[in-house]
Amino acid sequence: MNNIIQNMANNRKFYYSEADFQHFLAMALRSSGYDVYLEYPVKVQGKVYHIDIIAYDKETGLFHPIELKYKTKAMTCAGLCGNYQLRTHGAQDINRYLFWKDVQRIEQLKSRGMCECRIGEGYAIMLTNDPLYWTKPNSKSTYIDSLFRIHPGKTVQQVNWMVETNNGNISPDYKLGAVTYTHFSLSNAYSVPQWIHYSNVNKVKTNGASEFKFLTMAVI
Repeated sequence: MNNIIQNMANNRKFYYSEADFQHFLAMALRSSGYDVYLEYPVKVQGKVYHIDIIAYDKETGLFHPIELKYKTKAMTCAGLCGNYQLRTHGAQDINRYLFWKDVQRIEQLKSRGMCECRIGEGYAIMLTNDPLYWTKPNSKSTYIDSLFRIHPGKTVQQVNWMVETNNGNISPDYKLGAVTYTHFSLSNAYSVPQWIHYSNVNKVKTNGASEFKFLTMAVI
């Protein structure tokens, strides 16, 4: 999987959206011999979810579920039709939580199966040019997502928030507006691997380049 994604950078240094990234990865997987299905609907714990990509390996008969995240920080670069402005997604804590939600969804899919299909290794993948995702924070600081950050070497199984409540206690859940991001546990403990260099994208009217890296979390 890492080799397939790295080779994609030969043709595309960045993507205009997560859907653009999803489509290009699907084409790369097809070129590598997989049958590919996009937004495949599966039922997990009574809810229907759409898996970003299902890659079918005809040689092994295994289906590989893949979930994607594409998060950017603001940058003006040369695009398809003139300059293009990548936007800042921000909310890194929420996006880390949602990354682990992808891992959990793949775990649940593997444990419950998909019709009569044999499920192989799954992948949760994030591609970003925001260094806050891969940089280890100051060890003296505590963040509300300290237990499930995704810098290399971090081990994660409990996805609990560290939110101080009105009575001074720490809550494992995080309520933001009308949405509550509920804590959960993963079936396995995951050690975050190294982020891999994807590309350097030349900025417009500035010196230097902005680096994209990607993280591939294998769910076995």
